[in-house]
Amino acid sequence: MNKFHDFIKQGFDKMHKEFRSTNHKRNIMMKISIISPFLLLFFTQVNAQSALKKIETFLKHAEEIKQVWPGYIKKFHHGIYGTDGTTYLALEAQDLEGWKKTKTVNNIPIWVKKDKTFKKFANLFFLNYPLQNDVLIDGAFNDKNAIFILFHESFHAFQSTLKPPLTKWTDISISDYISTIKDKEFAILYGLLKQKKDELHQFKKNIVLYVSIRKYRESLMNKNSVELERSMEWQEGVAAFVEYNIKHIIESNKPSIGPMLNDYGVKISNKTNSNKIEQFMRWSAYYHGSAICYLLDYFNPGWKAQIEQGKKPFDLLEETFRPAELNQGDIEKLLGIGKNINEKQLKQKIFNKYKEWKNILRFSSNNGESITYQPLYHASFENGTLVKNIISFHYENEMYKITGRAKSLFFENSEDSKTGNNIFKIKKLPKKPKTCKEISETQWLCEGGTRLKISGLKIDIKQKMNIHLANGVIQF
Repeated sequence: MNKFHDFIKQGFDKMHKEFRSTNHKRNIMMKISIISPFLLLFFTQVNAQSALKKIETFLKHAEEIKQVWPGYIKKFHHGIYGTDGTTYLALEAQDLEGWKKTKTVNNIPIWVKKDKTFKKFANLFFLNYPLQNDVLIDGAFNDKNAIFILFHESFHAFQSTLKPPLTKWTDISISDYISTIKDKEFAILYGLLKQKKDELHQFKKNIVLYVSIRKYRESLMNKNSVELERSMEWQEGVAAFVEYNIKHIIESNKPSIGPMLNDYGVKISNKTNSNKIEQFMRWSAYYHGSAICYLLDYFNPGWKAQIEQGKKPFDLLEETFRPAELNQGDIEKLLGIGKNINEKQLKQKIFNKYKEWKNILRFSSNNGESITYQPLYHASFENGTLVKNIISFHYENEMYKITGRAKSLFFENSEDSKTGNNIFKIKKLPKKPKTCKEISETQWLCEGGTRLKISGLKIDIKQKMNIHLANGVIQF
């Protein structure tokens, strides 16, 4: 066992040194000059005009892109849109009502339409947006990363048709010690993705090193924390792997996939995130999951079919490379850290919406009812999920419909698994409409056809119903 320690420790030390050298080359300061409104408008127009070029670019590689993940793209249904709603769409169709065919690339038509409907997705993306004839399209906003955001998010829509593992964001707890070990795992993966695979014996030894260290770290975590981390790698890591394979196809002058993923991983790790649980469970999954997929792609040819059946990337890596059983002393020798150094527990925070928000709009929804929304930010807490800067929101049941934009929405975990509580931050409670009758100090009776406007949200009442108001809370 001592020879094994010495062997893998030497390999780890070498990789860690290379990683630190690369990591020190970041944070280059840039000077940004002030652009006049005229120039800003000019560049916006040029960027919008390039949306068609971006569609043409990926269609030139249509067959290669389809092979990245067989079954993911049977037919293209992908668009890029601008701030004015002009959308260019690659869609294999003979006719598309209301759309104009601009050209054909690799026998795939490109359609264009300017529609204010698409403006509601400004600076974001949309998935499974329905057109006529039950055609569903995916789109991304036209910026420099539009193509790759488009395929990353579109792959999430494909994942939803598979057997996704559960992502249960409750009872999550890690420690500083556990987090420190995962930081070391990053360095090992970074070295593996740099290493030449023709050094096969050493390459496999380093994979065993990674799997063994991670298995020890997981032995210190509760079951749900382990499952959530692995599931997030299935969700985000696999999508990132697909995204960067497509990026490599399109940008043929780029280095191989391994170094590209490493650059991506360093960028993610350098982003500061005060919520360590969120960083550990969600954001690190993009790199760790995609790096594991990179290894599986070389050593486990049938891994993609198994992923589609709900197997997680690390499940498959662990099956392919049997880990060595390590203990605390082994970890201290290999990584230079001891459990007695950092023992602080990092538990999920509780979000207190009543303390953070003075006024709220609260409603309950049943599982199975469709809530769609496009946020720019989200974070998970012990008692639910917080999303911010919602570009579009839609929810409807037999009693009322809620649509519009919102600054913040909290999806509260409910004790009843059949229902969910949804809580918007609002500026103030609304005034009583003429179509509502005050039946008590805290209750209105509103007629069908009543419309309420609350902080960017529109609530359309379909049937006569009671609305409760008290202490800064409006509840349906």
